[in-house]
Amino acid sequence: MKKQFSILAILAAVLLAALAASPVGAKNGGGEVIGVTGIVPGQDLMVHVIAVVPAGAKRSEVAKQALANQGARAMTKEEFSTIALHWDQFFDTDPNNDKVIRNYNPSNDPTGGGLAALLASQSIWNDVESSSFFFESGDNSISRCPSLVKECPGRQTFDGLNDVAWMSIKGNNTLGVTWSGTSTDEADMALNTKFNWTLNGGDYDVQTVLTHENGHALGLGHSEVLGAAMEATYAGERRTLHADDILGVSTLYPDGPVNAAPTISISSPSDGTEVAEGGTVDLAGAAADTEDGDLTGSIAWSSDLDGSLGTGGSVLQVSLSNGTHLITASVTDSGSATTNASVTVTVGAPPPPPPPPPGSVTVDTITYDGTGGKNNDVHLLVGVALSSPIVEAAVSVTLYRNESVFGSATGLTDSSGVAHFKARKAPAGAYTTVVTGITGADWDGLYPANGTDWP
Repeated sequence: MKKQFSILAILAAVLLAALAASPVGAKNGGGEVIGVTGIVPGQDLMVHVIAVVPAGAKRSEVAKQALANQGARAMTKEEFSTIALHWDQFFDTDPNNDKVIRNYNPSNDPTGGGLAALLASQSIWNDVESSSFFFESGDNSISRCPSLVKECPGRQTFDGLNDVAWMSIKGNNTLGVTWSGTSTDEADMALNTKFNWTLNGGDYDVQTVLTHENGHALGLGHSEVLGAAMEATYAGERRTLHADDILGVSTLYPDGPVNAAPTISISSPSDGTEVAEGGTVDLAGAAADTEDGDLTGSIAWSSDLDGSLGTGGSVLQVSLSNGTHLITASVTDSGSATTNASVTVTVGAPPPPPPPPPGSVTVDTITYDGTGGKNNDVHLLVGVALSSPIVEAAVSVTLYRNESVFGSATGLTDSSGVAHFKARKAPAGAYTTVVTGITGADWDGLYPANGTDWP
């Protein structure tokens, strides 16, 4: 499952997914270059597209068509902030896997220096001292096509590899694409061989474009800050990070130990406690945190039936309504990590049957049925059958509805050894019958577990 995370207000500019661009004197048509982020409806896929806007063309139309060529639609700012790629391994407390391994396919590289540009662009992000994020170079001689790129043969699939390649991309205006999952950690990238790429600035500098795309691969959106690597435009060579880029990667992947979740335990009541109707329970527990120390005083107690029950390490003589409660103790540390512990408590439970005296007659079965009455009334029928067909033995019972007493009665057994009881117009609920006594027979004091949901 992906880690839930929040974006600070200071990152609002970094996560802008709207279109923005500035004109550049591009040799390829003299147009401007824009970046746009989209999602594939109904799939775990998002794509970032860098597109050239020819002179005289509308940015919105070029962006819409570039996304449509990838089978995607534009992503809103709110969508990006909730489904952007966020690599979980940097938060699992294992420092040995704090990296994203990238592989490179040199086939079709029109510059002959694409690998060096990729490694340099990755180092730019790796060198941010206040961030734990790290790209690691993997196999740089692969021949496979990046599995998430739409132009590759077959269906788009997650293969667990993060590949970069060169290929002909659909449409006349797309410089490159970066594909990733909305809930799966993988990022694949492709640059379009149809354009004139350079290794020393100009139209179009490979390292500059890769630096921008790597920002998307680690989970950043577009920035509104002029001069940022993540600005949604290509404005010539840009091989360093702006303070806004550094703030973004440092906020998503801060350097230093991961905040540990607090621990919590409940010492009272014990799980499965039963309390008589009108009784009380004492709540007691302890909580601690690696960073914050003792958090016992911050424990919040609640019931799924009664709501909030109080705070602190000890809350005494708490009255609960009838029923089975989940009592939960919860604590949150200064890093917003929350831990819960729960027990069950039943209030107003039926009393246990009396201890069985020596005897030879047992209650075999307790059955439930219904019958109609006048005016379409329906009555609940309870049958108590003895193990021997003793006639006119007096059987006393108490009927419980929703664990509260509904009524008591005594009836005589018929020739089959069955005593019959009728609850007239019984309302809906969970019914249980307790046999409280039998006279006229040598009863052993036992009866079977029973119950029904009526009607």
